[in-house]
Amino acid sequence: MTQCEQYARWVLAEGNEKKTGNLIKLASKRFLSDLEREDIYFDEAEANKIVNFAERYCCLWEDKWRGQPVKIMPWMAFIFQQIYGWIKRSDGKRRVRKVYVQVSKKNAKSTLAGILNCFHLFADERVKTPKVFIGANSEDQAKITANITGKIIEQSPHLYEYVEDGIVTLFKYKENIINIVHKERDGFVKALAKEASSNISAAAGSKHGYNPSLAEIDEYAMADTDALLNTLESAQAAREEPLLFVITTAGFKKDGPCYQLLRRSGVEILEGISTDDSYLPLIWEMDKGDSIEDEEVWLKCNPNLNVSVFPDFLRSRMKAAQNEGGSKMVDVRTLNFNEWCETPEVWVSRETWVKNAHGYSLDDLGFKQGYGGIEIV
Repeated sequence: MTQCEQYARWVLAEGNEKKTGNLIKLASKRFLSDLEREDIYFDEAEANKIVNFAERYCCLWEDKWRGQPVKIMPWMAFIFQQIYGWIKRSDGKRRVRKVYVQVSKKNAKSTLAGILNCFHLFADERVKTPKVFIGANSEDQAKITANITGKIIEQSPHLYEYVEDGIVTLFKYKENIINIVHKERDGFVKALAKEASSNISAAAGSKHGYNPSLAEIDEYAMADTDALLNTLESAQAAREEPLLFVITTAGFKKDGPCYQLLRRSGVEILEGISTDDSYLPLIWEMDKGDSIEDEEVWLKCNPNLNVSVFPDFLRSRMKAAQNEGGSKMVDVRTLNFNEWCETPEVWVSRETWVKNAHGYSLDDLGFKQGYGGIEIV
């Protein structure tokens, strides 16, 4: 049994109700149900390749983990193994072409993307010329993932041999790695510039054929339009097995493309309202009615709890939000507890309104004179 299947069964196991949110439960049910289908199949050997690559050849680079071998946690395997394990019987191609991952900050999002980039650049045998474009809401944000990919290569002896042999080149600007080129595979990992949409469109249609085999978008929750996503998807038209990988934490732009398009369509697929075999939505978030003050539900939106994010840190963030309120509360809810909020700043929190709602209506009050007031401290 693969780690992916083990995780799905753990999610749905009795006693884990407060550890996993409803949307991950639905994703687990979808996975287990799809194992019974005839038109697709789950290839364990293909699914295990990225996990084996990561744990054998990749090392972490930051803080106390610097130089330590990567350990793929079960929830991470649930992402990776589904991307590469699902195969269509009709043509033998991979089923998954678009992935949406939503998870709280400090849950190794950039490391996940970096591992995916390394596997794609070095070891994905189905891709002959791996070209990875990383986009985000700013050039600096896109460069973070490119830099982390390069840092993983620097700290991984087996991968760094390619650099020492001149097969792979790490291009730096000051201390940051912004571009990685693999000469033998005619591939690269590149952070898109600020003018990403126009540049990539021109490149995709040019004689150079810079069509992305893997397109990534980081922190999509803050996007104002879907221009970048649409441009990257359309640029992959010539690829037989393209992959679009979007990874983000929740935000406050509920009218933006991330919430309205990717998340909404993903939820509809998980709930069985619509179908799209090529789309893999994986959303780690709390359920309606859960409170950030209930530590028992923190694992729902922080699947890497006690590995890269710790309860003491979350307690300190929650305390700061309670004390300062306003924009601090929104930051903590969105970033640390992966909850979508209505606005970037809250004057009176939703919990305060709910707590003070006593069920009275205008009809109950009739024409009686009343007074109200709010004390701002």
